[in-house]
Amino acid sequence: MDIQQRRVAKLEFVGHEKGGSMTSRKPIPGQDAGTWGAVLNEFLDISLDANGQLRTGTVSDTTIAANAAIAESKLQLASDAAATTPSRRTLGAGPTQAAAGNDSRIIGAEQQSRKNQPGGYPGLDTESNLNVNGRVVRVGPVQYPYLPALVAGGPNSGYLLIDKSNSASDGSIVYRDQGDIRAEIGLAGDNDIHIKTVAGTSGNEVFTDQMIIQPSGKVTVTGALGIATIPAAPLHVTSTSAGTARTVAKIENTNLTGSAAGAVVELAGATTDWLVGTDAGLNGGNNFFVQDVKAGYPPRLLIDGNGNFAIGKDSPNYKLDVVGDIGITALGAGLKIKEGTNAKLGITTLVNGAATVATSAVTATSRIMLTIQSPGGTVGSPYIQARVSNASFTIQSTSSSDQSVVAWLIVDPS
Repeated sequence: MDIQQRRVAKLEFVGHEKGGSMTSRKPIPGQDAGTWGAVLNEFLDISLDANGQLRTGTVSDTTIAANAAIAESKLQLASDAAATTPSRRTLGAGPTQAAAGNDSRIIGAEQQSRKNQPGGYPGLDTESNLNVNGRVVRVGPVQYPYLPALVAGGPNSGYLLIDKSNSASDGSIVYRDQGDIRAEIGLAGDNDIHIKTVAGTSGNEVFTDQMIIQPSGKVTVTGALGIATIPAAPLHVTSTSAGTARTVAKIENTNLTGSAAGAVVELAGATTDWLVGTDAGLNGGNNFFVQDVKAGYPPRLLIDGNGNFAIGKDSPNYKLDVVGDIGITALGAGLKIKEGTNAKLGITTLVNGAATVATSAVTATSRIMLTIQSPGGTVGSPYIQARVSNASFTIQSTSSSDQSVVAWLIVDPS
């Protein structure tokens, strides 16, 4: 039988090989003279095609031992034809994918989310499974192009990427407790970041925005915000710091241009509106002020960098500079002025009807008031006889034998 005849015979007997009526074999040394090549080809044709590749169905679950190993790169299936189609390895796992780690006999297998994906960028597979690799986790209805910005983070970075197909859709992380949604964080219905709490049971949830962060950077907090505490007010800040570190809140404007160099807080109500803040434009100093917005921003109060206090004006010239009357309406209350060296209030005793008071508080225009506190000698009428600005003034009585104790008060015109 020549080689061609044996090949035909081989094809005829293929259907009987499993039955055992005829089996191919390897050539036997010392035998098969002149036919050993045909015998070998018959043996190889069982598992290999004309190109030397394994025939389909040659390797099956029953032909690989449980402890055997075969590299994924050695397996070639029709599902590998498309560049971005993940491998489907089914050895011993039915419809599951051994390439994702479901069959220990396949070694060197890549996770399906990385199979032929440029840069290892994952997406949803055809079974809507979450795809994971060492860099990125991605979920979403649409496979958008890979973002180079995620690679720029370096090989030690990790990302959770949530895609949505339009601005009105949701791209969020939802937290559940025993099946009931309790919180949502993400782009919920727009491109703002929403932080929501959720009440109610499954199917009857009520979503409430607690914080919204707009792309512009504006932040809206709908509930109460507590810093280091459970809030008892819309904004509640607590601190246990002491000394110079006891600042619990700071509002700063970094603009250094003219009157804009300051920070302002507006306190407004239905019928009230006030500004409280700092300003470097007034007097060119470090000023604290209060203004009435509803009255057209007139100055109500200002303290400048020198500690001068103004009421009703924005440029104090004195420690207390008041536009308007000062009233003391409490019984027993009054004005107290310190006495002593260079004071504006004091007492002196007349000797032979005269006394000189040394004080730098007196000026050429000072108004000096005199009253007799304790009469002595022959009492006359005391008056200012002379003065030296910023040095002294002299009291003279109409009686040269006046020995009275006289009180004096210096008041200067504004």
